[in-house]
Amino acid sequence: APRAETTPGFFTQRQMDFRNTLTNIAGNHTLKFGVAYRKEINTSASPGGARPLYSFTRMWNFANGTPVFQSMNADATGKPKANDVPFNTGNIGLFIQDNWNFKQNLTLNLGLRWEYFAPIKAGGDSVIGRLVVGNNGLNDARIETVKEFTNKDLDNFAPQLGFAWSPKWFNGKAVIRGGGGIGYDRLASALFSNARFAPPNAARYSICCGGSNNADGPFNINQSATEGLIQFVSSTDGTIYGFPQNSTLGGGFGANGGPTKGTVEIYSTPAELPNAFVYRYSLEAQYELPMQMVGTIGYQGSLGRRFVRILPLHLINSSTTAPTFRLVYFASPDVNTSFNALNANLRKRFSKSFDFNVNYRFSKSLDTVSVEAPCACTNQTYPFDNSTEKGPSDFDVTHYAVMSGTWEPQWFKGQNNIGGDLLAGWSFSP
Repeated sequence: APRAETTPGFFTQRQMDFRNTLTNIAGNHTLKFGVAYRKEINTSASPGGARPLYSFTRMWNFANGTPVFQSMNADATGKPKANDVPFNTGNIGLFIQDNWNFKQNLTLNLGLRWEYFAPIKAGGDSVIGRLVVGNNGLNDARIETVKEFTNKDLDNFAPQLGFAWSPKWFNGKAVIRGGGGIGYDRLASALFSNARFAPPNAARYSICCGGSNNADGPFNINQSATEGLIQFVSSTDGTIYGFPQNSTLGGGFGANGGPTKGTVEIYSTPAELPNAFVYRYSLEAQYELPMQMVGTIGYQGSLGRRFVRILPLHLINSSTTAPTFRLVYFASPDVNTSFNALNANLRKRFSKSFDFNVNYRFSKSLDTVSVEAPCACTNQTYPFDNSTEKGPSDFDVTHYAVMSGTWEPQWFKGQNNIGGDLLAGWSFSP
């Protein structure tokens, strides 16, 4: 049967969201003041992890009951356990904005936003295990228990500036718009929720790679009989929670916060993890053309900073890997992105029952990681050197064109008969 921590899983998530904006018009200034507050309470559980996974290489290996690999979630004693650590997140945003009609043909937009993204916090009496990498890599790394997974980041100030100018010598037929600003955003919670599976909570144990003698002896001749014996058994009562304790796993927690027996998988991050942000900027010109058409051409760009990639420290620090931590995935906020685009638009205003819109973009998007997620889809080819990963984004599209239009025929329009009832009022939008 398919096995994962969420087969089955209990998913319970609640969100509270509050927003309010006050607008005040004072002369040629339109002032806006806003506040936004959101809190997310996640009490999901992963009981499927308490059901062991066994892997076999061949049918005969399966028939003999000698798996070569076992994984399961277990507590400090080696007893299979569902992971049910609740966690909370939240954010607060405050902003002030001034739309200033500086002149009849010039409008300025000035704004400032402050953003606070609360770190993931363990709910109730629960804690989260965070890995602290030592001077010798993983060899002297340790797990410390914390209530909040990362430290607070309180300096997320985001200024904004924009303008719209209609030069008088174009007689009101042209307008130039531009602006720039900074935007902050929270990284996806899924990136860090795996931290709940680190000791002292129900951790992800794995035993690999057993030989033909693993039914009655250690899985590896280089280890003692108390280290990592695959226990191929059934549930005593037919439920997920009926699998017995494996005495060769767990054994309590040692000085480094990890188990004294067996190896575990770790997802973690530095305590100081700044929020990612993006510089945004654009400039465009719009002109009224003959035949009730409007043309627009402009530039759009952005620079992203402090986005996250997931480092496989068990590979990067392979020469100093501690036996306690088998797989270690560590968030690293050193991903930079860039986007540059030429945008062109031609639009015909609705007249004679017809309008159309044509958009074309010529662009290039570059980065070293295109998604921040705990999955193989974000693995880098060579994570040892981030600079070698720079290239087109996964979603990069050089040429992008969209054409659309609307046609409203005048058939039987205004006629109060069956033809008007059935045929009038239609529109076609290819």
